[in-house]
Amino acid sequence: MSEELKTIFVMTEDSVDPNSVPKKTLSNGKKIPAIGMSTFGSDRFINVQLANAVVGTAEFGRRAFDCASVYGNEKEIGAALTVVQDAGVPREELYITVATLNAHCRTT
Repeated sequence: MSEELKTIFVMTEDSVDPNSVPKKTLSNGKKIPAIGMSTFGSDRFINVQLANAVVGTAEFGRRAFDCASVYGNEKEIGAALTVVQDAGVPREELYITVATLNAHCRTT
């Protein structure tokens, strides 16, 4: 089954106002949406399906996305976020969190 990345971004009629999503305050004082989407799904979905879910989630008004290199879908998720930004969602409204493996962290 050949799937392609969704390239058109249109806010849905029943979308959520991104400003109405509850936020958490980080230690630096910045606020981040408390509700978002995880891009993990490699055990059940192909990468382009997850990328299309990112576009769809953004169309619904969500702006936070949890990613990790271990998921192996950075290229597709990046392409999806480009579609979202090209449609006019400013980068400043997108919150991308990234999980790292302990093996990639340095101890002091």
